[in-house]
Amino acid sequence: MNLLAAGKDSDAACTSCHPAIAGALEGHTHHAAGSQGSRCTNCHMPYTVYGLLKGIRNHRIDSPAITDAAAAGDARPNACNLCHVDKSLSWTAQQLARWYRQPVPAALATDDTPAAITWLVSGDAVLRALAAWHLGWQAGPQPAAVGPAVPYLVTALDDPYAAVRYVAGHAVQNILPGAAFDYLAPPDARRRAAAEILRGWLAQHPMTESQTQAIDARIQTLVGQRDNTPVRAME
Repeated sequence: MNLLAAGKDSDAACTSCHPAIAGALEGHTHHAAGSQGSRCTNCHMPYTVYGLLKGIRNHRIDSPAITDAAAAGDARPNACNLCHVDKSLSWTAQQLARWYRQPVPAALATDDTPAAITWLVSGDAVLRALAAWHLGWQAGPQPAAVGPAVPYLVTALDDPYAAVRYVAGHAVQNILPGAAFDYLAPPDARRRAAAEILRGWLAQHPMTESQTQAIDARIQTLVGQRDNTPVRAME
């Protein structure tokens, strides 16, 4: 922030060169003017870089898109699904098609699994950490959207990477204040703590047996698809 010129630490850094957009902001962003969805950086410089145990803004200015590569399984995150953590890639593609006439990839699955959940459980270690961080980031502004992610975050508490466990644990604490988890505890202790967190959440959000089985099946499928490519995620 100290390297930015005066007045360039807000959307003015962008709108000073794009006055037409500034004058019709909601028509461009399709979000309320005062919302996070109308912040230039949230759409065009999202937190897609991992470091220091958190998400960091990408310095490459880009626009959200669901590409053919994404439809084919490319796991690179997009700005829309990092904010709308309860929505699928298909949902995002339909919104971008309606708002900006972007083509919907023909191969895009109609699966309703939220993209953030897919990234959290089946991405590589850096993507798993980024997804967990975003779920914690959205806990304040979107508690209803983030709450259903708890069973998946509990799965991330047993991640083989300590960094992922750390970020997932803090996300859980943002969603469930008072939840206790030591990401460096022995595996058995971590699993007991994770099970206790899940029991507490289920007590407040009771589900039918079929709903529980559906979540368990989804988790097993996503874990089976996990990208286990070794990466450095050590902070």
